[in-house]
Parts: sequence; C-alpha cells; structure tokens
Amino acid sequence: MNKNKEIISVSLVTVIMFFIAFILLFNDAINYFIVFITITAFLFAYLCYIVFSNKDEKTVYDRKIRKILKTYDSILIYSDYNYEVSKQNIIFLKKFDDLLAAREELETTMIYIEEKESNVFMVKDNNELLVYIFKLNDDVESPFEYKLKDSIEKKNEKKNKTKKNILDDLEKTTIIQLKNDKVYKVSPVRK
Repeated sequence: MNKNKEIISVSLVTVIMFFIAFILLFNDAINYFIVFITITAFLFAYLCYIVFSNKDEKTVYDRKIRKILKTYDSILIYSDYNYEVSKQNIIFLKKFDDLLAAREELETTMIYIEEKESNVFMVKDNNELLVYIFKLNDDVESPFEYKLKDSIEKKNEKKNKTKKNILDDLEKTTIIQLKNDKVYKVSPVRK
C-alpha cells in the first residue's frame, strides 16, 4: 500500500473510532468509551508517524548511498562515465557485500561512478571487472550498465565471427592425392 492510501485509510478509521467513542460516552458506556478513545489515540499517533516519517524509496536509497560513501570513502576512487571497459571480462554481482569481500581479498581500491538514479561500484583484477550496480529500484535503467552489456555483446559477436571464419576456412580445405597414394590436406586454417 502506498503512503497516501495508508494515510487516508488510517485517517478514516481514526475519525470513525473517535465518533463511536463519543456516541458511547453520551450513552453512558464509560468503559467502552475508554477503550475506544485509547484505540483512537493509538491510531492518531500511528497516523502522525506515517505523515512525518520519510520512508519513501528515494529517501531510503539516498540514506544507504550516503552511508556507503561515508563508510568506504577511503577505498573509493571516483570515476566518470567514460571508464574504459572494452578489454575486460565483466562479472555482475548481486550483493554489495560480495564486492566488498572481493575487494578485501584482492587488497585493491573500488571504482565508483555516480549516476542519476543508480551508482556503480567496481573492483578491477587484471582482466576481470567485478561490478555491482546499486539502483533506486528495479525499474531504473543504468546507462553504465547498458555500456557494460554492450561491451559484452561486442566481445561475443567478435568470438562468434572468429569461430565462423574458422569453420568457413575448414570447408575450403583441399585434399591432394599423389601418385604414390599419399594424401595431403591443405587448409587455410592456422594454429
């Protein structure tokens, strides 16, 4: 239930309970009046909590990212969107803790790229790039994530093209049979 709907429903229940409490008071049902007015007071307190608390997605996201940046500032290297990823094997991680464990194991720094509704954290190890993308929610599309996925697709296309060329060259293999019944294969494929 979103915040506005919750505020409306709790407000309605609080008002109804308040009116029931006073109807009971005017009918001399003091014990029931005390119970209903107590429930109304708790509902009103809960309503105030809902209205004045900042528990929306953006606030929670901002708090978490500030905590990460404050806690791990000494190991972060701030980078921009133009970070080169084309020559690296990219591994996406599901948890920030996994990236921290890998960083600790490798005893290296962490690369940080800030985006509008997401943040990218990376650890580089030789030819490997471990990546964790912290998003506002699952619907957010990270531009750097697209860059990484595009790089992976280009590598896969290049590998597939190379494999296809080798297979095409294998089809061009020529078999030569000499008079002494020796057979030789001549292939354009080289190791």
